Amino acid sequence: MALAYRGIATGELALISYMGDDLRPARLDSRGRLVTWGDPIAAYVGNPDGRITSYTGYGVYYEPVARAARKAGATVIASGSGLYGTAIAPAEVYRAILQGHPVVAWISNTYHAVPLAKYVAYDGATVRYTLTEHAVTLIGVRPDAVLINDPWFGQGWHPKAQFESAYRTFAEMAVVLG
Repeated sequence: MALAYRGIATGELALISYMGDDLRPARLDSRGRLVTWGDPIAAYVGNPDGRITSYTGYGVYYEPVARAARKAGATVIASGSGLYGTAIAPAEVYRAILQGHPVVAWISNTYHAVPLAKYVAYDGATVRYTLTEHAVTLIGVRPDAVLINDPWFGQGWHPKAQFESAYRTFAEMAVVLG
């Protein structure tokens, strides 16, 4: 959505190839809790057509998305998350949008903050996650709300407080395109 907003036409399969994918299956303990899976800061984890609730498809975090955007021809102005050291604060998100830059933001699909669980990735990294992980593209801002392009729920204005709550879930994870 952010690339299309910038006039860059790239298909899902090309973007996944740019991100890299980790199709190794999730490993669960005897109680059905997630123990080990891929690392979404390194590549897309799971099958994009899988189901997150059955641990066959999950997603990806900011670094592979930024890498894919660059390979598709976009300029990345900023990317990060407080989970990995550098958060993109809401004020930075709003400033970027006002300057005409679309922002991919990671939120909870419940549109409020949710606690994160964790597992150890196959590469040894600790991954913080929720089964409500969701990425949206922000393209507009006004004093009380942000305009969100949501691939599941469509485009709409959401109160800033609601967005900021959901955005806290992944410690302000975003990719800002130039």
